[in-house]
Amino acid sequence: MLVVRDKMKTVKGGFESFSADSIVIRVESAAVVIPKSEVVRITVLERGHRLRNTVIGTAAGGALGVLIGHLATTRWNGGREGVLAASAIVGMGGGAALGATTPGHPTVYRAATTVHASN
Repeated sequence: MLVVRDKMKTVKGGFESFSADSIVIRVESAAVVIPKSEVVRITVLERGHRLRNTVIGTAAGGALGVLIGHLATTRWNGGREGVLAASAIVGMGGGAALGATTPGHPTVYRAATTVHASN
């Protein structure tokens, strides 16, 4: 578990407990109590899903690329294979990039931000 505190200081450790006022994280052999007012974000750092997200993005992007290539060449009488292959490759690349950049660790808490109006 990763807790991002105010001023962007981080605490990485195992979850121990929480209350309405604080969260307790086990860091090595010590319990670290972090007041809720200082918590900006809590992210679970279990096994990441970047590879899974990349594979899903690649497959979805390839399928979308083939669909777009097919729709773009429906009135052609021949020679569509090259266009379909190229559109599938481009789609796979875009899908892989999108999947790889999708966050792999879920954020389980994010503090509400306050907007201060200036006069």
